[in-house]
Amino acid sequence: PGTYDLTFFLDNDDNNSPTPCSAVYGGADRAVARIENIDIKPGVRNELMVPVDLTKADCPEQLSGIAGTIEIGASLDPALLGSTTPTKLLEGALWVRLVPSTGEGDVINVPVVETIIGRPLPLRYTVTGVDPGLWHVTAYLDRDEDTNFSPCNIVSGGLDAVSGRVESVRARLDEIIESDRILLNLLECGQNELSAVRGQMAVHQEEGPVGSGRPVILEVKRTGEPSEPQYVTLFENHTYIEGSGGTFIKQLSPGQYSGKFFVDTTRDSIYTECLETRFGDRYLSESFEFELGSDNITDLGQFVLSPNACPPFEQPIRLEIIPDESLQMLPPRQLSIRVRESGGWSETTRLGDWEEDDGAWIPEFRPLPPGQYQFTVYTDEDENGEYSPCPDRGGDRFTAEFALEVRADRGPPAARFPLTDGCPQ
Repeated sequence: PGTYDLTFFLDNDDNNSPTPCSAVYGGADRAVARIENIDIKPGVRNELMVPVDLTKADCPEQLSGIAGTIEIGASLDPALLGSTTPTKLLEGALWVRLVPSTGEGDVINVPVVETIIGRPLPLRYTVTGVDPGLWHVTAYLDRDEDTNFSPCNIVSGGLDAVSGRVESVRARLDEIIESDRILLNLLECGQNELSAVRGQMAVHQEEGPVGSGRPVILEVKRTGEPSEPQYVTLFENHTYIEGSGGTFIKQLSPGQYSGKFFVDTTRDSIYTECLETRFGDRYLSESFEFELGSDNITDLGQFVLSPNACPPFEQPIRLEIIPDESLQMLPPRQLSIRVRESGGWSETTRLGDWEEDDGAWIPEFRPLPPGQYQFTVYTDEDENGEYSPCPDRGGDRFTAEFALEVRADRGPPAARFPLTDGCPQ
């Protein structure tokens, strides 16, 4: 007796779970129906008053994806799965994570079952909606409940202690590819009892190159005893936090701490105060204190980081362009300069005129704050506003590409480079 939610499904992918093919990254089940809040009364035969509409979903006839089996590896005792007091290392839902081998594109993260304890093995998984290409596939137990793979065996990692991986599975269009089996094994975390801090972060973003993505770091220091600060990277790029939800969980040794959050604008992994004469970290939270017990997760709460009133710090940029001989005879009407900072900010500028100095073209370009920049200078001959070099993608014939580092502790940078013909006739 009680109140239940019922799910009816055609188990086309044979994984004993409702995984509809209609989801963005779903399974292969062609029909799934759910009825909620069904009251089961004791001592009577209960009849569903709502018909079960098990209608075929609107999915392609040929699905694209990756499937496989998940088993227990040699480092895990199968008896623990049926134990009445299983180890905490086996807690958490089982998830599958797909990462493109190129490092570009979406990371796919889907749940398989709520727990492996008491479940017959092996387990099946199917993920559809996967683009063609090579993928790394990881299965893991989400012990810290952050819906992400946070392994416990890395510096300032999470609490996930059981995982398995298959390298380079090639997904193909209109096929569900069978992967090699994944074996779940213990990671070498050193202990069963792991402590961590969790919380949620939001960051107000700045416009322009100074707002290009930087790491978000938690600085902690033990209270009541002499100690050096410890720096825990929470997010690699603060501009991606909104899209990821902003939730973090990081492993930390038990103790009493004072802490603060900052965006590492200087990218030196420590907090550097910004001053009138010094480029520094532009975001800083108020300090706070907390206690972390053994084998415990302490929730730090929600934090919002906003830019401090830091003075602007920018360096002038000198670009010296050595034009191709044909361009010296017939200069283009304008040049386009695309600049991209390693944290993600980018901008394209069109220049209609420039100075000449000893055969070099000297365009006037905006000053930039410290950072790692990639420049592309080109003649936008197809006038599409984008860099589309010939002959592969367009008609932009003359190009130059180079990297330039702007540093706060050095003078204004300069770059001298040739503008060459990429499609000589």
